[in-house]
Amino acid sequence: MGRQIRVLTGIQLCNLFGINEIRYTRDKKKKAQALGLGVVWVLLILMFQFYIGGYAYVLTTVGMAELIPALLAAVISLVILFFSFFKAGSVVFQKKAFELQTSLPVKKASVIISRFLTMYVTNLMLSVLVILPGLGVYVWYGKPGLLFYLYSAVGLFVLPLLPLTLATAMGAFILAVSAKWKHKNLVNIILTLLLIFGGSMLMSGKAGGTGSESFADLQVMLSHISEILKEKIGTLYPPALWFGDALTMGKGESLLVFVAVSLGVFGIFVAILQKYFLRICTALNASYTGTGFRMKKNRKSTLFMSLWKKELRRYVASPIYVTNTIIGYIMMVLVSVAILIVGPEHLDEMLGIPGIQGMAEKIFPFVLGAMAALMPMSSCSVSMEGKQWWMMQTLPVPGKALYGAKFLANLTVACPFYLVSVVLSVLAFRPAGVEAVGLVLIPALYIAGSAAVGLAVNRKLPLFDWDNEVRVVKQSASTFVSMLVGVLSALIPIGLIVIRNMQ
Repeated sequence: MGRQIRVLTGIQLCNLFGINEIRYTRDKKKKAQALGLGVVWVLLILMFQFYIGGYAYVLTTVGMAELIPALLAAVISLVILFFSFFKAGSVVFQKKAFELQTSLPVKKASVIISRFLTMYVTNLMLSVLVILPGLGVYVWYGKPGLLFYLYSAVGLFVLPLLPLTLATAMGAFILAVSAKWKHKNLVNIILTLLLIFGGSMLMSGKAGGTGSESFADLQVMLSHISEILKEKIGTLYPPALWFGDALTMGKGESLLVFVAVSLGVFGIFVAILQKYFLRICTALNASYTGTGFRMKKNRKSTLFMSLWKKELRRYVASPIYVTNTIIGYIMMVLVSVAILIVGPEHLDEMLGIPGIQGMAEKIFPFVLGAMAALMPMSSCSVSMEGKQWWMMQTLPVPGKALYGAKFLANLTVACPFYLVSVVLSVLAFRPAGVEAVGLVLIPALYIAGSAAVGLAVNRKLPLFDWDNEVRVVKQSASTFVSMLVGVLSALIPIGLIVIRNMQ
């Protein structure tokens, strides 16, 4: 069984990162693209580590160094839980690999564990990149003993296990429920979004308090802020507190509980999933046919409208495609609702940032634009065609019509969320003159611009030889570059506005 897990995991990791293709391809253009993307990743990782190290240094200077391990563990666990939730179900229950692997002489547990380990390896690398700079600062100033290094090594390997197991369990639950329905993709999308935003509201409630409570009398609370933060971490995610106590206080029993809970939850999950694995995979690969079919009048559409409808049908047919690209638009509406309920006049009190109220009306359109540009649908619309793309290329279809339909489909998805968010924002801020025009036009420009940039980037960096939609939607170069361009295009004007108001 161990050899089966090792071989299956190795194959999936090679496919996931495209290692074999880069290693053996003779296409110099692909190798150059991979090298360039690798350089960008290295630079971003170094910047991110510098930020984490700086944050840990600030905690050290204010006398809260003992919070560094627990705080970073809580942050990385929540990040793993959130992002793994989107792809866990699709990775564990891969449709295309289901028939192939079930015909092989391998155990179900080997298939499940190997697919789980594929995600574990990527999240372990993320955990190490986030934790190590902070722990390095803690070691430099705290001078811990030998037990710290031993507990850190054990804790780091176990840290991604629990949030990844919980994310996979939620993904398996959604797929198991949606597999019983005729319109399983629609049910999958709805359940995923409900769990995401329901969980976010629950964590916000558990975190408790508001900015006015935390910052109203900072000098009085400064001596107790460490205990307050520690209590919040324990409320949000108790395993992070066990991890922190083991490293900073040398509590072996805390590390033992942390490891036992993580491994125990994982073992229970694998045991349960073995029983229902084939049933869920079979249901996901099943198709439903209507019993009362009646021929209706055929309708003729223009070439462009046919391509546009095809794009929308392809979009809603993939839950992973929808849930990843629609989040930014939903966030636009939620933020607008929050501003309308709280009121712009209470932003200083709510966020605890002095002077934010005066800048809010100028910054808010760019905030909406950043959310709209977070991950445009067009950034992977070409790659989603997969190995069928050559068929579209051989048809007598003009390129403008083909790409224009993808662009229009992106705008069609974004338009309802844009209209709702703009109406709510106008009601909240009640702007006049230039501010009103900016509040309406800036988010619209970001939606159209991000759709155009995403489509252009995906044309330059397509990915057609994928075996899982997760690789296209979440791990492709075009998605990463489009997201980076969109976010930076919003952060730059926001930064300039803040600097100008501070002068």
